[in-house]
Amino acid sequence: MLFEAEDLRIDVDGVPVVDGLSFAVDGRHALVTGAPRALYESAAGQRPVIRGALRVSGAEPEGAAARQEVAGVPVHVPVPPRWTTTEYVSWNARLAGASRKDAATRTAAAIESLKLGETAKQRLDRVPLTARRAALVAAALATGAKTFLLEDPLSELAEDVADGFARVLREALDPHAWVVFTPTPLPFGSPFTLGADHALAIAGARAELLVPPMTSAARPRRFTARLGPAPARFEDFVAQLASRGGRADLRGGHVDLELGETLTTAEVLGLALDAELVFLELLPSAAARSEA
Repeated sequence: MLFEAEDLRIDVDGVPVVDGLSFAVDGRHALVTGAPRALYESAAGQRPVIRGALRVSGAEPEGAAARQEVAGVPVHVPVPPRWTTTEYVSWNARLAGASRKDAATRTAAAIESLKLGETAKQRLDRVPLTARRAALVAAALATGAKTFLLEDPLSELAEDVADGFARVLREALDPHAWVVFTPTPLPFGSPFTLGADHALAIAGARAELLVPPMTSAARPRRFTARLGPAPARFEDFVAQLASRGGRADLRGGHVDLELGETLTTAEVLGLALDAELVFLELLPSAAARSEA
């Protein structure tokens, strides 16, 4: 099981912020939305569990983190400003117990996988925010961990930048298990949404396991999507959709979609991503609901 809790309680300054929470998420890639930051901290082995059980990839978090099996990547972490990306990633590999030779190999591989070659020798306080965050992920990869927990990695990024950055992160992380924590749901077209096996929505002591777009059933239905920035390549999307048996009609800031006989919502969102369209929301249309 990738991520699970049983009657979980977590305190911050002696006050419960998670109490009575239970869930079980399988697969290798998951989104967790709406949870307090303390859940991420406990999952990464940085905050103790007061009651109940919490497991990441089948292991208790503090022990898994100590054994370098699980690595957390917080959204904000102080880094030595005068260090370069290479120095910071290598330092983390060495802290994880790698020899100098092995650390150099891990560092080079992590920097390449995060596409950090252009900034590898630059000081961390002089690189863009995305490069600095990518350096944190590269440092986690260099530890040799098998499961990665990311805290709100797309925050403070413009939507077009966030999508591009998410693609880079997924390319580097998809060979491993990952859980991405966000305070609010990501857009349906986000690469993380498309890549998640499951999405877990948390509100207080309630946890609801949601079916992400990629596993939606392939039955005929109609949807309405709310668009982001002006869709410059909308006609490309329409043509690709039609070639797969679907249809799209633009209506102001919305698009009406017909999936036809075989298309899934995941495939539609993938076509939208290829055409650089951003779907902020995807909902069954009134007609689809009446036919259900």
